[in-house]
Amino acid sequence: MVKVKKEFFDKIVLHYIWITIVVFTLMIISPVLSFLTKTPFYHLQSYLGIFGALLLAVDVLLQRTVFKAKYVYLLYLISFIALIATVRTREFGIKDNLFSIAWATISFSLFYSISARIEKEEFIKTMDMYIHLLFLIWSIACLVSIAQFFMDIGYTYVINPLAEDVSIARQGFLQNRLFGIFDPINHAAYISLMLFILTLYEFRKKRKFKWLYSIPAVLFVVHIILSGSRSAKFSLLICSFIGFFLLYRSHFKKVNFKRTVIALVLSACFMVGVYYSIRVYSNGLSTISSLLNTNNSKPSDKDVLDRNEDLKDNFSNNRLAIWKDYLDNYREFGVIGLSPGNYMKYIAKNQPNLYIVQYVKTNFPEKFAAGAIYHTHNGYLKVFVSTGYIGILSLLAFLLLSFKDNFLYVKRITHVQDLYVFSFLIVISGLISAIFDQGIFFMENTPAFFFWMFAGLIMNGFIPELVNTKKSV
Repeated sequence: MVKVKKEFFDKIVLHYIWITIVVFTLMIISPVLSFLTKTPFYHLQSYLGIFGALLLAVDVLLQRTVFKAKYVYLLYLISFIALIATVRTREFGIKDNLFSIAWATISFSLFYSISARIEKEEFIKTMDMYIHLLFLIWSIACLVSIAQFFMDIGYTYVINPLAEDVSIARQGFLQNRLFGIFDPINHAAYISLMLFILTLYEFRKKRKFKWLYSIPAVLFVVHIILSGSRSAKFSLLICSFIGFFLLYRSHFKKVNFKRTVIALVLSACFMVGVYYSIRVYSNGLSTISSLLNTNNSKPSDKDVLDRNEDLKDNFSNNRLAIWKDYLDNYREFGVIGLSPGNYMKYIAKNQPNLYIVQYVKTNFPEKFAAGAIYHTHNGYLKVFVSTGYIGILSLLAFLLLSFKDNFLYVKRITHVQDLYVFSFLIVISGLISAIFDQGIFFMENTPAFFFWMFAGLIMNGFIPELVNTKKSV
């Protein structure tokens, strides 16, 4: 009876995390979010957060599975320090911090720990159901966005009039980038990248109608290219290198130095091929669009889709200046940081002359009035700013220990399963996203949820095999 109840509860948690991913994916689609602001479902994210907290509480009281995931205590320490930092900066508010910390804790406890409670076979079965729904939803949204590019449609409007920040958002094709019907643009690009990785996994797994996965795969790649997200394209290149290396290496029963070198060289060649394919694809899309709009009198810069040209005098797109401002004030962060929800307000008050403050105050007064300055544009830096030395050292320890385990796993198990390979690629894409944007830490969005879920699958579903067997899988 106890076992039946445990299995039932575990399935509830499994479906909860997938439903959460679907809901958060829908709410990054601008028309969906705008519609929901007029309905009681607008607070669905908060309701899911409350339900997730209840599931966590039940597990802590009855099962304690959330404490069984590898190195999860290091993650919980980050949440705890963020909570202490909230007390430190309480004069700037508590609500935003509690929301962010609650979702971070849910990500660590339920998403990252899901594979500690669910067998891989059950996980795969449930994933197949939800992932195809996500393919459908995101393909439609990408198709509409790509149509905006070809029809040269661009506009602005306030997507969420109920938010504190009511500044207008760019949509469609504007300023040489396809914002499409998404907001924010970089999160959308990484959703396309992660879903593209999953289409490849499904393609390799299925025996019938494999060609159907080429449809969403093409749409997702086109969206990544047209979005102008250099981070997502860079991540795609790195993932192509790592994915090819792991899959090619799996063909050998035994791996020696010579075969490893060959695999690395071929992987590098494959990555270069992907790079030039993206360039050719981008030029082709631009040419087709120009032909379709020969009679359009509206000025367009589609003949220059490469953002590197637009940013040639500011290649980092202000990131170097942003990072410098934050790092120059490392003493302010201290041992416990400034909290994930209040660090902007704290810096705006105590360091009002910084570039990260003045730029937003001058150019985006609505955002500044809502308490925003330039965010860190680096997820690792955000952890440092939010949770100080204790938080960043805990995160680095978690990442180093996880890297060590995965290195030993790949070294010992030559023929790795496809699920491990593509899960690993999603994790890598998430880690890369955190280099150039806020990424996956103290973020409640689809890329962050994907990252923690698949990181958990690797660490709790595959890594334990090192203890149980030395044979190939």
